[in-house]
Amino acid sequence: MEGALVQRLCSKNIRSLLNLTRNIPSLHCCSRIRVERTLFTRNTTLLTRTLLQSQRIEIRGAASQKKGKNNLAWAGALALTGVCGIVFYVIDSLEQKKKVATIKSHVGSTGRVDIGGKPWTLVDHNGVERTEKDFSGQWVLMYFGFTHCPDVCPEELEKMVQVVDSFNERKDVPNIQPLFITIDPARDTKEVIKKYCQEFSPTLLGLTGTEEQLEDIRKGFRIFFSTGPVDENGDYLIDHTIICYLTRPDGSFADYYPKRVDRKEMIKLIEIQMKRYEKSLENKKA
Repeated sequence: MEGALVQRLCSKNIRSLLNLTRNIPSLHCCSRIRVERTLFTRNTTLLTRTLLQSQRIEIRGAASQKKGKNNLAWAGALALTGVCGIVFYVIDSLEQKKKVATIKSHVGSTGRVDIGGKPWTLVDHNGVERTEKDFSGQWVLMYFGFTHCPDVCPEELEKMVQVVDSFNERKDVPNIQPLFITIDPARDTKEVIKKYCQEFSPTLLGLTGTEEQLEDIRKGFRIFFSTGPVDENGDYLIDHTIICYLTRPDGSFADYYPKRVDRKEMIKLIEIQMKRYEKSLENKKA
């Protein structure tokens, strides 16, 4: 009994003591400071995180803006390059169409073109004098150009040589003789033309001559050209008709192939001309 009574009194006294101490500020100083520090630390961490996150967002935003500006600049440059390329292609196509239209204007009511078929005399790159009679009985592909041409002439000659090789390797079709005729005799000497032709094919024969001789054959094949300005090194470019001409074994004009006609199409068109010529010979014999 005594023990239980003592416990009750102690518990009551302790509760009373705790109730009394609630109103004493000094006894809660440490706990208040701890709570304030805890709250302060939490608030500081939250604030720091918020600031750091905002700074990261700003940095990412600036980087994305710079990246976006760079992408826009590249896109603008690519678009400008594409537009310039399209414009150049359209202008070049129009110029070629004008030249081809000029050639077509010489087509008579009979359907025959007044091109070639006239006598001419030139000198090959070996120094041998040549006339149209030297190629009688042969199919001939000829191209007018100049050795200082930076891109068009090499591309067209390469295409022409590939076409010729494809025919000369076959046994079911006649062989073709390729000719390169210069429009720039001032710079294209026999030695220069020989070295130039050998770079493409040993079968490619280069021809030159006097200005009067070259003018005669140019007029016969409706070749148009204009010389550009001369630079400080004495170099100049020549704008000219970009066409390969095909002549029959009798020396008459058969067909022409502008730049836009690729190798495969040219082969098919030449085969058609060969079949027509053979058929015409058969009809004459009959």
